[in-house]
Amino acid sequence: MGRYGAFASGGAAIEASLAGALGWAEAQRRASCDVVANYLTDYWVQDALVAAAHDGVALNVVVNPAAYGAEAASRWLERHGVTVLVAPVRPYLHAKVLVCAAARGAVAVVGSANFSYDAMHTNHELDATLSGRVAEVVWRWATRVAAEARPSSCPTRSRGGSRPRSPTARTRRCASSATRASWRSTTSAW
Repeated sequence: MGRYGAFASGGAAIEASLAGALGWAEAQRRASCDVVANYLTDYWVQDALVAAAHDGVALNVVVNPAAYGAEAASRWLERHGVTVLVAPVRPYLHAKVLVCAAARGAVAVVGSANFSYDAMHTNHELDATLSGRVAEVVWRWATRVAAEARPSSCPTRSRGGSRPRSPTARTRRCASSATRASWRSTTSAW
């Protein structure tokens, strides 16, 4: 069915859970991870995501456009090679998930902790590490969320009204962003 791992409470324990999931992905062949985040302002988390991407993990980060620091975090992550997607404004993205999948299974860290400094260092938070079929369910959910998102570099609307900007190569790429999740089928061996 699936396995529930350790419950992490507090910053160091949650950071260890996140590092464990990313380390698992780095050890797999052709692993990919999705991060679905309400807030993504903690520098340790950002650095860990960049390191995983540089170590060959295919990484997508879905951010809440209304969250504090989302734009700055998105720009920084993209400059360092991480794919950042922006969730639709509605429904409001409030999830806090890191999920990784490979041909041999999946692992997920889910819980109350935002990926923010306060969540990692000052708040009382609770996250759980999941594996097996339970993590695969989380993976499928995160894939759906990513498919509904658009690349962070895509324009949303022109200043003059509700019509999109003229169709340049960039906006055509953005319009087809829903096809982005199709490459993941190679990791869906379960």
